[in-house]
Amino acid sequence: MFKQCVICGKEFETKVPTKCCSDACRKALKRQSVRRACRKWRANGYTSPENYEKILAYNRDYSKAHYSERRDERNKKNRDRYKANHSIILIRRKLKAIDKGIKVKPFCCICGKSFKPKFYHEHFCSDECRYNSPLYKILLHAESNAGL
Repeated sequence: MFKQCVICGKEFETKVPTKCCSDACRKALKRQSVRRACRKWRANGYTSPENYEKILAYNRDYSKAHYSERRDERNKKNRDRYKANHSIILIRRKLKAIDKGIKVKPFCCICGKSFKPKFYHEHFCSDECRYNSPLYKILLHAESNAGL
């Protein structure tokens, strides 16, 4: 497809929809559109000191309300992510210590908390962790299928 450049007037061949023949013409077109927008702002009085103060006040109020909500959400996500990563790190440290033969307190396989076991073969700190265990779910599934 042949087109005519809007800046220099040369004819050029293109496969994509464009108005300019080269990067230099594209930059010149961008400068023109920016200048046109600035002239329009000045003509409408947006750059007057009163309007400028109104715009700044609006931006301040909007940014305080908008960004404080976003900041709280972001902090909550980061806090949850930190807790999850921290428990994984603790579990890894305890596993390394066990591999080295160092005595460590027993810890829950699901949440990673240290707990005092009632029996030597306990692996979970509570019934809630036991029920959330993938092995428990597999066992329940196997029992339900055996009953059929």
